[in-house]
Amino acid sequence: MQPYVKMDEMRQKRLDAQMWQMGLYVLNAVSVAVSNNLNGRKSKARYMDKPITLSAKVDEAKSHEADIAKFIDWATVFNRQFKNRQGT
Repeated sequence: MQPYVKMDEMRQKRLDAQMWQMGLYVLNAVSVAVSNNLNGRKSKARYMDKPITLSAKVDEAKSHEADIAKFIDWATVFNRQFKNRQGT
């Protein structure tokens, strides 16, 4: 039974990694769409030109985290400005 348990654990880890990777693709697509919608032609946001690999360097992961942090900061400012315009 032990080989089957290990096989299932490996399958679960692979599935988890795939779902995490899919989340990165969706996050990038949504951030590009929002940026293009709000900034129009001035937007510098672009969708990834290369696929994400699981063997990516840690520096690249930190870069993605920095991009996410920038997007969250931008969204916070945008929401604050939107609320001010609405008068709430």
